Amino acid sequence: MGSSRRGDGPLILVGTCGWSRLYEFISPSEREGRSILEAYAELFPVAEVNSSFYKFHRPSTYRGWRRSVPEGFEFTIKCHRSITHEEMMRPTERALEAMDRMYEAAEACDARILLLQTPASLKPSEEAFRDVEAFFDAVSREGFQLVWETRG
Repeated sequence: MGSSRRGDGPLILVGTCGWSRLYEFISPSEREGRSILEAYAELFPVAEVNSSFYKFHRPSTYRGWRRSVPEGFEFTIKCHRSITHEEMMRPTERALEAMDRMYEAAEACDARILLLQTPASLKPSEEAFRDVEAFFDAVSREGFQLVWETRG
C-alpha cells in the first residue's frame, strides 16, 4: 500500500463514526478493565469524533482520549453544527470562534483532519461557493486538513 499523510502507515484506514456503540459487538467480559474506546482502538486504527458535532468537549476530554489509545491511532474531528448547519460555513464571527475551538480540540488529541459536514439545505450557488471559499480562506491552518462533506 501507499503511505499515509504522516508517512508512517497505510494509505487507507478503516474506522467508524464514533465508538460508543461498540458495546453491541463486544461483551463486557471482552473489554474488562478497558474503556469502550480502548477496546475499539484494538480493532480499528482511526475513529471520527462524532459527538463534537453536537457538543464542544473540553480539551482535557480530548487529551484523555489521546492517552487511552495507541500511539499510531488517529482521530478525525467532526466540526460543530454551529459552523456548518447554523452559520452555513459563512465566515461569521460565531463560525470562526467555533472553528478555533475545533482546532483546539484537534490539537488536544493530535488530530490532523477536521470534517465539515454541511446539510442538504446548503444548495450549490455562486453565493454559497463564495461564502465557503471565504470561510476556508479565513480558517486554513498549516498542519491540518479540512474535509468538506456535502449532503443532499
